[in-house]
Amino acid sequence: MKRVFFFLLTFFLFLSCGKKLPPPSPDRIKPSVRNIYYFQDGKIKIETSENISSIDSINIEYDDTIKNEKFYIDGKNIYLWYDQTKNVLKIDIFSISDLNGNKNYIKDLKVKGEKIKDTLPPKILKSSQTDTLITLLFSENVGKIFFKILPENIDYKDSLFGEKLVLKIKNEDVVQMVVDSIFDLSGNIGKDRWENYFFTEKIDEKFSLKLTTDKISEKFILLDIDGKILRENISDKDGNISFLYLKRGRYTVKGENFIKDTLILE
Repeated sequence: MKRVFFFLLTFFLFLSCGKKLPPPSPDRIKPSVRNIYYFQDGKIKIETSENISSIDSINIEYDDTIKNEKFYIDGKNIYLWYDQTKNVLKIDIFSISDLNGNKNYIKDLKVKGEKIKDTLPPKILKSSQTDTLITLLFSENVGKIFFKILPENIDYKDSLFGEKLVLKIKNEDVVQMVVDSIFDLSGNIGKDRWENYFFTEKIDEKFSLKLTTDKISEKFILLDIDGKILRENISDKDGNISFLYLKRGRYTVKGENFIKDTLILE
């Protein structure tokens, strides 16, 4: 009886003292493509096996040329712009890296499905500034854009790079940027008015001017004492209009069949 008890005790002690599992091995698996197909908004969507950290470049071979096309990464997905007027023969991805630095070179990818006609208008995703640059990022490649920089007569140079607009500005004052319309490569037009103020840190005292009119959703401009246009804005549903980031001075507000001058901020 004692021998049986001792044997059972030894057996249970053996079971309770399980071996420690070895630490997980490092990730050495290269990222791969699981699916690739035509996507909305004039893009190709590439689904990968894991989260992607970087890609050197992506080439698309068309009927008559090979182009290095723009793309952006969102986790396991890659969104690739392409020329919708051409036939896509194949796609090569150069140096695609996962979060652990494993790299792969993926060739001869064939896009599934049929092209989806781009019917969505482009829009502005975000804006940013440095000391001398203003940058706008769009939802897709843009063919042309109509905008204003105020105050008028500011010296600037604009460059459009696909889905990005960069303005180099020489200015010592607050800048208002107004975008009236944006055209993508498929002819879709984004007509929603967009505005933003940049370099607001350049003035210490910031004043605003607000008026109530009988004009609904109409355009007004603000002029300084010399008649230079400083700001532009649209009245709201109650006829209110406002102009921001102003210095001390005398101003005039003009609109269609509307003028109000000798407005003094001090």
